[in-house]
Amino acid sequence: MLDTMGELGVIYSIGNIAVIGGSFFPGVEGHNPLEPAALGIPTVFGPFMGNFPDAAAMLLGAGGAFQVQSGDELIALIRSQLNSPESARMVGNAGQNVVIKNQGAVARTLSRIETFL
Repeated sequence: MLDTMGELGVIYSIGNIAVIGGSFFPGVEGHNPLEPAALGIPTVFGPFMGNFPDAAAMLLGAGGAFQVQSGDELIALIRSQLNSPESARMVGNAGQNVVIKNQGAVARTLSRIETFL
């Protein structure tokens, strides 16, 4: 069980596909899907991404992640991606591009706020 900050980044970096386990249970509402996406890892999450709806939507919209509704769908998707390394690479790259395009948001926001000070 991974329950310490920073552990997931290490695990994501050696994996072939990342599954956001907390997104399969109501009340947990997912974890940050941008962490594995930043590493170019194909990312899969379930139906409950209430903590990260914008990140999930951006990744899905760019083809940089998958959302499944059940354990059976999850198993089928994992098999599919492991059997199709080119597809997995494309999804991973798309997710990584989402992260790259959105870097610097804090600096841009602070710059705009400074104009009002």
